[in-house]
This record gives sequence, structure tokens and C-alpha cells, in this order.
Amino acid sequence: MYRATIGCLLLLCVALINAQSVSYDFSVPYVGGHQLSIKNSGSGNIVMAKLIFESNAVISGTPYGDLWNNNAAISSTSSGNGVTYIYTVTWGTSGFTLSSGQSSSMTYTFSNNGGPLQPLGMNPISVSVVPKGASNPITAGVEGACKGSACNNPTPGYRVVGYYTDWDMYERSYLPSDLPIDKINEVNYAFLNFDLDGNLVLYDTNSDPQQLPRLSLLKQQYPYLRLYLSIGGWTLSNDFSTVAASTSATQNFAKQCADALIQTGFDGIDIDWEYPVVREGSPADAKNFPNFLSAIREAIDAAAQSESLRTGAAVKYYLSFAASAGIDKIEAVSKLNPGAWAQVQQAVDFANVMAYDFHGAFDEPNPSDFLAPLYISPHDPYIDNATIGKYDCNDGMNDWINVGFNKSQLALGIPLYGRSVTVQSMGNTHGLWQPITGCPSGEFDSTGLFDYRCIIAGECYGSPLPAGTTLLPAAQNPIANYSMEPIGYNPSGNFFISYDDAASATIKATFVVTRGYNGIMMWTYSGDVPINNPNSIINAVYKVFTNTN
Repeated sequence: MYRATIGCLLLLCVALINAQSVSYDFSVPYVGGHQLSIKNSGSGNIVMAKLIFESNAVISGTPYGDLWNNNAAISSTSSGNGVTYIYTVTWGTSGFTLSSGQSSSMTYTFSNNGGPLQPLGMNPISVSVVPKGASNPITAGVEGACKGSACNNPTPGYRVVGYYTDWDMYERSYLPSDLPIDKINEVNYAFLNFDLDGNLVLYDTNSDPQQLPRLSLLKQQYPYLRLYLSIGGWTLSNDFSTVAASTSATQNFAKQCADALIQTGFDGIDIDWEYPVVREGSPADAKNFPNFLSAIREAIDAAAQSESLRTGAAVKYYLSFAASAGIDKIEAVSKLNPGAWAQVQQAVDFANVMAYDFHGAFDEPNPSDFLAPLYISPHDPYIDNATIGKYDCNDGMNDWINVGFNKSQLALGIPLYGRSVTVQSMGNTHGLWQPITGCPSGEFDSTGLFDYRCIIAGECYGSPLPAGTTLLPAAQNPIANYSMEPIGYNPSGNFFISYDDAASATIKATFVVTRGYNGIMMWTYSGDVPINNPNSIINAVYKVFTNTN
């Protein structure tokens, strides 16, 4: 009897040890379909009595795959948060045996999903296994999870945040797996749309259902990574004013933001309203915009508290917004509502300052100028203009300090692209500060924009720079000693382009450290060269923030 008891205990211990070596993987083989794989990384067989996972997908039909045999059955219950479901797979009395090193998978289709974003079934929030003979589930780790120091925040004390867009997977063939995860710590997914009732809507129903789960899985592999759902953007900002003017639409929008965070497993909401009052807006925005952000803050805080109680783990949701670096955009709000920015400052965690697009073809017929100058030159043709004379990074950041924001809330934006213009002549400045006569074709369209990797390395997924274009680093250009930005020029066609490079990014990251700001924001990650390229902007920022060479 004694020996039998000891033997049973030993067998149970072996089963538990092996179960702890179980991991899972997840993929999206097609839109509307998910594949969940379970792997036994232990040294002995594992007999699974149950497979339990939490997901927002409403599974329809019968799963298939080698994990799904004739004895398999699946059931579900609500998790209690109104968004996700707890699924349990069983295999009768025999269980399902995984030998050492074996991986088995099942593919399932979903016809609906919990949460406001449709159609968007996400990767499982959690996966666990109950070994045969055991009563308690054992958590399965995610395949590809970081180990040791790779799990540490790569830039502690500084945010390295950038945008990943839903169109990155197309011409650029840039996927979440291409993100330099060991050099960054935040990703804003751009963009979600919304309707006039405040309902959140997927902008790309092909890309979003593939990319959002991939990003969420990446966060599970690297827990330090923060993910934000970015809503709006230049193209999708038109209806913010209408929604914010309606109490019911605002409350619905805020609730949908909270539910979307639960649905996706993301960490925060990023509001990219370009711009309250000024563009496609109304004077009422000056009051409604702060109230709009306050409503979102209240909703996501309530959701975080509820999820903390439900899961037993501390949950924190964040709120950021894309902030203009133009003093005219800031004052358009504060002149109508002097207390607006103080309310916004209290509502948000971070302001990502878009310290770029100060100049471009939209200035025609006025002079060409730098895209994102650190400081404005005393010789700049706009220097005496009360508004445009403050179109530089230094003034833009100071303007937010002056309306009450803390430095610890502010990230300086860097463009990972360049803007080109056609000028009247090259003059003696290589096209800088010359009258603009038009906008040349860009890499992908007629906006004159080129990704940084296309400019600096010729790695273009669309049209390249005009043949014969000369790139002039700021260090070799005496009239760039304030802007600290490089330029490109081509007398054939009077082509001029301004952009940032690794050298200017190093200077700007140093500016952030010296001034006490909280980080760098980039539009967009896909614009950079590979991280091992010495011209990488992302790596240049990383080196400054970690004080490495």
C-alpha cells in the first residue's frame, strides 16, 4: 500500500512536470480561421484530459486537424466580461496523448466574435492543459517566448513608440515579425475607424484580422511590449467633431474603446484627431475634445479595474493622443476654452508630438523648408511669422509645456520618410528656401513622400528618387546647423527633399534625454532600413537611450 501510494505520487509528479513543458502557438491561416497548436517540450508523454483557452472568437462548425480526433468535444462558457469565452476541449476517458517533442494542432472557423470590432477573432488570451489524473489546469507558455534578459524592456525609462499600419503588409510586405522588438517598447496600430454613433469599425477587413492577432501574440512573447489601438488619423478624422458633440455617441465610443482593449489584449487607446477646431471641426470642439478624452479615460479605467478583479492580475490601460507641434493648432483650442489643455493633460497618459510635416508641397508658392527642423534658423524665410516661425521641434515641445503638460508625458515625433517638392530653382542653397512650384511624384503616389529606406538605401517598394539626386547630410551643410536635418536635391527637374536620418535622429534623441522628455515616437516603423544597417534610425535612438555605441 505504501509503495503503491509513493508510485502514484511519482507518476503524478512526472505528469505535472511534463505538463509544465507544454507550450502553444497560434496562427491565422485565413481570414475567419485560426489554428491553435499544442507542443510537448518535456521528456515523457503527456496525456491531456482537457485543453482550456480563452478567446473572443465564436467558434462555428467542427474544428479539424490532428488535435481533433473522433472522441474530441468542445464546449464554451462566457468569461463574464461580455467579450471573451472560455473554451474546453475534451477527448473522452482516453484523453489525448502527446509524445515528447510532438506538436498537434486544430483549426477552427468563427462566424462571429465578442467585442465591438467585427470581424475580429483574436489569439487566445490564455491557454492551459489539465493532465489526465490531475484536477488543476497548468498554464501553457507561448511558443517563441522571450527568455532571460531578452524579456527586459530594451529602453527602460524611455518610450520608443512607433506606428505600424494596416497597409504595411501590402506594398512594403512588412509584418509584425519584422518589428525590431529588441529596440522598441511600444507599437501604435493604425488605424481603426468609427461611425457617427461612436461604433468602432475595422478600416481594413482583410489586413486587420490578420495583423492584430499577430501583434497581440508578439506581446505575449515579449511582455514588456505595449500595444495601442490608434483611432482616426489624417484620413479618418472628419467625424470626430460630430461624435464628440453627442453625449450618447461619446459614451458609446468610450465603452467601445474599453471593450476593444479587452477584445484585442492591447494596452491602450491612441486618439489621432487631426485637428480639433482647425480641420473638419467646429468651435465646439474646444469644449468637446477634452470631454471626449475624459470619457475614454473613465471607461478604460473602469474596464481595467473590472478585468483586474476578474483575472486576479493587475490591469492598466493607457490613453495617448497624437499632438500637433503647430502653435496654431494648440491655440485654436485654448483661445476658445482656456482650460481645455489642462483637462486633456489630466485625462491622458501621453502626448505623442507630431514634430514633422512643418513644411512640404502644401506651402506652394511659398519657400521650401525643412520637414522637421530641431530649431529654426535665424535666416529662415519664415522666422518673422508669428505662427510658422515656431514650426520646429524645440518650439513645438515647449508649447505643450506652456499649456501644462509634464515633460514625462511628451514624446518627440520623428518622421521615417521624406517630403519632396519641386522648386523654381536650386539657387545657392540646393533648393532650400526656394519658391515651390509643385509636388513631384512620390514613392507610391503623387504626395511627394518617400520612405526613409528608399531615400537612404535605395530600397524602394515603389518609385525611387529621381536618378542623380544628391543627399547632403546636415553635418556637411552649413545652413542646416539649426535644423540638424539632411536634404536631397537634383537640379534636373528642380527636385528638393527634406528628411531625417540616423545622425539627425541621434541628435533628436539626445535632445529628448537632455530636456527630460519621455521618449521618441516614429511614423512609421516600416520606413526604416533593417536594424543592423548603420543608417537605422530606430537603432540610432536605441543607442542614445541605452548609452551604447
